[in-house]
Amino acid sequence: MILMGLQMLLYTATNFNKPPPPLALLVAGSAGIGAISALVGIGGGSLMTPFLAHLGVKMRQAVGSAAACGFPIALTATLVYGTSGPIAAELPEPSLGYIFLPAWIGIIITSTPCARLGALLAHRVNERLLKQAFGCFILLLGSRFIWINIPI
Repeated sequence: MILMGLQMLLYTATNFNKPPPPLALLVAGSAGIGAISALVGIGGGSLMTPFLAHLGVKMRQAVGSAAACGFPIALTATLVYGTSGPIAAELPEPSLGYIFLPAWIGIIITSTPCARLGALLAHRVNERLLKQAFGCFILLLGSRFIWINIPI
């Protein structure tokens, strides 16, 4: 996460006139990012946006595309969490693997309109500022992961 944040802050793509990434690469990237984000407990869009920016996609389009790739990311994460978990007696009812179904439904209901809102806001913000803010956000997340995992 820290390396991705630094990449967002320091790397400037020299060619934004590249053709869009092929659909197969986006689907494969979404599946891989979904699996990784599920394992480390972060939203897939926070990894997909830097991935797309690295491919040369403009930041505003990367944010919007990351929102559009949310379905394959969420599907993969759901499969990972839904098929893993301790004995069902240790989990609250109703759960499917590590998925607490009422929270899952609440996330679906709120994230669908908020993803569109985020993409619309991204088009209204200065692209350089958006990239810097996203890079700082990713750095903070990476730092938090390190901090909470330091044994005290």
